[in-house]
Amino acid sequence: MFFLLLVHRNQVQGSNDWSIASKLSAITAGYYKDLFISCFAQKPVKRSSLIHRGYYVRAKAMHYIFDRFLSQHPKCQIISFGAGFDDSYFTLRQQGHTQCQYVEIDFQDVVTKKWQLIKNHPYCAELAAEKDAYQLVAADLRNLPSLTKLLFEELLLSPSDPTLFISECAITYMDECSSSKLIEWCGTTFPNAVFAVYEQIRPNDGFGRVMQQHFIQLSIPLLSLPVYPDHETQQNRYLHKGWTSCEVYDINEFVHKLVPSDELERMRKLETFDEYEGFNEKCSHYIILTAAKGNCKTPLPVKDQETKDHVFDTTSLKSWQLFKSPIQRYGQAGCANSIGIWIVGGFGARPQGHGRLDDLILARRDGTIESRLKDKRLARMYHSLHFMQSRLIVYGGRTHPAMALGDLGFIDTERNEIEWLDGQPENGWPEPRWRHASSIIAPCSIFICGGCGRQNNLLNDCWVMRVLLQSGTKTPSVKWEPFLSLPSGRHSAVASYWKDLIVISGGLNKSEMACQPTLLVSNTSCSQEWREPVWSGPSPIPRYSHQALVTTDNRMILVGGISTCHPSSPGVCVIDLQSWTCVEYSLPVQDIAQPVILASFNAQLIEENEDTKILCWGGGSPCFSFGTHLNGVIVELEV
Repeated sequence: MFFLLLVHRNQVQGSNDWSIASKLSAITAGYYKDLFISCFAQKPVKRSSLIHRGYYVRAKAMHYIFDRFLSQHPKCQIISFGAGFDDSYFTLRQQGHTQCQYVEIDFQDVVTKKWQLIKNHPYCAELAAEKDAYQLVAADLRNLPSLTKLLFEELLLSPSDPTLFISECAITYMDECSSSKLIEWCGTTFPNAVFAVYEQIRPNDGFGRVMQQHFIQLSIPLLSLPVYPDHETQQNRYLHKGWTSCEVYDINEFVHKLVPSDELERMRKLETFDEYEGFNEKCSHYIILTAAKGNCKTPLPVKDQETKDHVFDTTSLKSWQLFKSPIQRYGQAGCANSIGIWIVGGFGARPQGHGRLDDLILARRDGTIESRLKDKRLARMYHSLHFMQSRLIVYGGRTHPAMALGDLGFIDTERNEIEWLDGQPENGWPEPRWRHASSIIAPCSIFICGGCGRQNNLLNDCWVMRVLLQSGTKTPSVKWEPFLSLPSGRHSAVASYWKDLIVISGGLNKSEMACQPTLLVSNTSCSQEWREPVWSGPSPIPRYSHQALVTTDNRMILVGGISTCHPSSPGVCVIDLQSWTCVEYSLPVQDIAQPVILASFNAQLIEENEDTKILCWGGGSPCFSFGTHLNGVIVELEV
């Protein structure tokens, strides 16, 4: 038992070391300011822009809590559980907050090492030596009598003074019984207090399973997470443990509601970025929570009733089956046919490690995979693929987020040969792009709109590509025609063609919010105008990076995707295109051994008799610091 506790302690400390190095990397890249981080992060490392964004929003959340609490209670006590190498005390002191007594509690090994780092930094040592200002102590948070003696008899804290408790990914590592007793002890011992928590939620979907497994493999499982998996259970936990009010925001909510838009715009310009799915999934799986009592008010704004009531009703899928698949990639382009689906490129597993894939494969419905062609120029992501008279047409995509592509590849599926056409905007071609929406318009045209451009800019222009097929084996020629632009830019949307209407579903807008409206435009009317449908009842859950399939009975089926404003992963939405009504189907609890993230994937519609089945191929996401997840299964679902 002692050995297991020692391993757990060492792994938690290792998580602290990784975290502080990531903070230094984000600060060095300009995401936020911290004058003291170099005192505690010994080895500079360069993290990815996804990691930078993740630590940026974490810092913004904690800064928000400190600012709101200290503006109401400048003379106060702050107690940080599992503080690690956090330097908030020094930052607050340097900012002029001199009336708060700051206490940090952690393992003895962390405390000893941190004191040594502080002593090696003259300014930190000076601030830490100020009388009754800073205490860094070791304690077992499970031993409440000992904790009581430490705080009141040794550190001489006052139970009646306004007190802020901080737990940044700390008490979630404790067993649920001990952490609940600690929460209750804080609420009953300090009559005027706020408890602020930053930790994980939503363990049961694909990303949540990957997140859980990551911490299990590190031997630091999230012990409270299965018991308090969502906003409601988290909130009730504190309200039932002596706290009189409690507000919970997931980090997507926090970012879009409480961080100023000009600050977000500054942040987004720091680095090229194209890991939206991983970032939004990370943000939806972490919360900032504040519980309050006495003369202390919750630093987080109280949500209005309309926001609390804005929940989408869902029902269960008819069936959900998983079949092992060798196709492990995301960001690929796919095009279904009667025997299976053509798949080109994407990011996935290679013999030499993960990277962009340069192949064309045919995945048959019986599970067999045919590798048809390899070409270095196919090594791209977030492009489009359409089939026209024995030829596949590849358009756009990107290699790197700073390298948008605007070329066309014509693949002869009978000869397994490819030819390329290159064009530039000055020659009448669209700006190169990736994450655009596209749809074939029979018999020989392709509609293309939106996406990300060469400067990582959001596009709203629309085009129709007329394909002029040649006889024999000659390469087709194309003619680009400008089309009515979208009302605003979006990427990662889906375009569908239905009864001379082009239907745009979802997407991510300039504010990086999943788009709510479905847009329609006529392809034949002389006076074209984008318009929103009038819904008879609730509209679909906003989403992006999904798939949209149109059935023969005038339904559109939205599958999967990522949402920035919904408390669970989008499942399947069936839209009646004639009555504009919809039904949402939730995804089942995911198997931790083979989790599925339905993002950046391909889907194939199968209509047989009265059954409507959908096969989902590939997909996945970079999962923050938990690694890259590639779906290793084909999903067959039925609605």
